Amino acid sequence: MTKEIKIFHGIINYGTQAGLFVKELRKRGFVSFSMGIPDPFKRTIDFELLHGGNFLQKILKHLINFLLKFYCFFKYNTFHFYYGKTLFDSKIDLPFYRFLGKKVVMEYLGNDIHLHSILVDRYKLPPEHSYSLNIEEHDKQTLERFNYEKKFIDKMLVCSPCYAEFADDAETLTLALDIDRYEFKLPIIGNKIIIMHAPTDRIFKGSTIIEECIEKLINEGYPIEYNMVQGVTHEQLMLEYQKANIFIDQISTGWYGTASIEAMAFGVPTLVFYDPLYSKYIDYYDEIAAINIDKDTIYSKLKEILDHPEQLEALSLKMRAFVEKFHSVEKITDRLVEIYQELHTQKLG
Repeated sequence: MTKEIKIFHGIINYGTQAGLFVKELRKRGFVSFSMGIPDPFKRTIDFELLHGGNFLQKILKHLINFLLKFYCFFKYNTFHFYYGKTLFDSKIDLPFYRFLGKKVVMEYLGNDIHLHSILVDRYKLPPEHSYSLNIEEHDKQTLERFNYEKKFIDKMLVCSPCYAEFADDAETLTLALDIDRYEFKLPIIGNKIIIMHAPTDRIFKGSTIIEECIEKLINEGYPIEYNMVQGVTHEQLMLEYQKANIFIDQISTGWYGTASIEAMAFGVPTLVFYDPLYSKYIDYYDEIAAINIDKDTIYSKLKEILDHPEQLEALSLKMRAFVEKFHSVEKITDRLVEIYQELHTQKLG
């Protein structure tokens, strides 16, 4: 079975999922390959699609990209796509996989599946929030695209339970980390407690509210050093996590993502908003180690930690243990392999 299943991952590498899964699949003997669009964060991937240069260079690179995609289309029999994207633009290839006996898994990552109108209303998001812009057009396009895609998809996944309500019969496959890359160390507390925040989108993360809370605590005399990290490579981000005593992710919508998981993997006590509404889509909600905050509780919960810094060591151990149990790439690949084998067993049957 291992030799028969040949697996492609791409062409979006959000959270390094494509790169990580393929690396782990190859360890287990699967023929597997990952390809991704150009990534400013330089996350692990087998092949990053070529881009840039002068006019002739661009033509050559596009030709190389096309030929490699064409090769992958015929070489692999199991395609794990992300974010509603496939090998070719406009998904012209999507109807042909089933025709040729190949299997397609689509993993949805967020903006590609959820409906902004529901989330804006549920979380009372401000007019300037990215979800509040062009709601009708976004939701219309999302529904049309999804209704087309699901005709040709053999298995639907979502990377977080907060997206499960938007994808019919989707399974939640939690985000994975290569735990070995995250060296755990108990927190070292200096003269100041370092609080890190790393917004890719300040409005989306609720950065203004977070910073107002931190500023208030500083004015009250708490020994805080605020580290706002933005616009760095993934490797640089990894270094910043290791300096932090506390990490604050987002207070905008209802779940934690890669940033929170990475911080917890390093043992950094992490504060983030995750909505109990989505607990029905997973079986580990009560074991989540991150400290649940929202716009109204971030001040009190952060203050409680600062009042008792001796708790940081226990929190650190708890964070790491949680990630090892629920987000290790080895554990999640176990389930992926089952999915691929189930799909091909169906084919053989």
